[in-house]
Amino acid sequence: MERFDDLKTIKSLLLLGAGAFLLALGTSVTATYAWFELTNAQKVSEIGMSVAEGPKLEIGLKQNLSDNIDYYESIGDKELSEHYPSYAPGMELSPVSGMNLNSWYNDETDLASAFPVLYSLSPGIPTPIKASQGYLSFETYFRCEESGYLFLDKEGTFLSPNIETNRETEAYYGLEEGSLDAVTKCIRVSFLGNQGYRILDLYKDGETELVGRLDLNGDGYFDSLDGQEIVYGSYTGDPIYGEESDNVIDNGDNQPKSSANVAPFLKDESKENGFTPEIEHSQTIDSLSLDYNEPSFDPLTQFPLAYLNANEPTRLVISLYIEGWDKDASEEVVDGAFNLDLSFVCLNTMRK
Repeated sequence: MERFDDLKTIKSLLLLGAGAFLLALGTSVTATYAWFELTNAQKVSEIGMSVAEGPKLEIGLKQNLSDNIDYYESIGDKELSEHYPSYAPGMELSPVSGMNLNSWYNDETDLASAFPVLYSLSPGIPTPIKASQGYLSFETYFRCEESGYLFLDKEGTFLSPNIETNRETEAYYGLEEGSLDAVTKCIRVSFLGNQGYRILDLYKDGETELVGRLDLNGDGYFDSLDGQEIVYGSYTGDPIYGEESDNVIDNGDNQPKSSANVAPFLKDESKENGFTPEIEHSQTIDSLSLDYNEPSFDPLTQFPLAYLNANEPTRLVISLYIEGWDKDASEEVVDGAFNLDLSFVCLNTMRK
């Protein structure tokens, strides 16, 4: 790779397969559902809606250019296009990053009106460029007939590769079977509401270094620029490089090797020199979810997405993106397809 910004677009097709992006809404103990589907209608399998006794939970979208909210039990491409003219079924994602979170999410953030800020993958450090495309972000409104805390429902929330589509794509391009399924490892879903900002990573446990070395073509050797391996992401301090060599240098840690005539990035020495990568603090599904039968939640280990006052609309911005500074975001997942299902449950505060 000759240039840092030659990072190829990682295309995660949302329309492929049933349930490419579904938000299912439930209530505690009982299950009154509404569906929010981001799929091509021709690709969706039949979806069943289960209605039982309990508080009614709805999801709303603002009418274009007004503050009026339309509420639905079923929202599809037609409704999304009406409320978001820039949205089109089958949109693709390209890598962005949630780095420099403190630049917009801090004590001065107005949770009632703010939107998450994501950044383009560029060498613009320490002043990264805000991303204006490549991800999906929807301002939704939840309304329940009873007050309660909004959580994800673990049983109905999952991120999975679209097996059938990925096998077909791999066969077409002669790729190793199963290679495209790794797209799920760099997908993030974020929630911004009155309880704060949460980043959901369904495949990692809490922390990811937003920094690393590039091996985008998957040849087992780190990419280089001007005779040095490319260090990317968000960090402070200066990286340390070894001596250029005609030999291949193994940096260990089961990472790809340095190329010949390239000064290798030395991780331990760099950290001793003050090189500090930015850490993404994400949440697991366990910390953001609640079982229907739970009478309460542990505020030390479980974190609600929002608090709902009875019959009042509550804003929640839901974003879907590829974390490009995650080491799992590489050319190996180009054209990877996935399905995302999000199920929500509301815990009645009378039961807390």
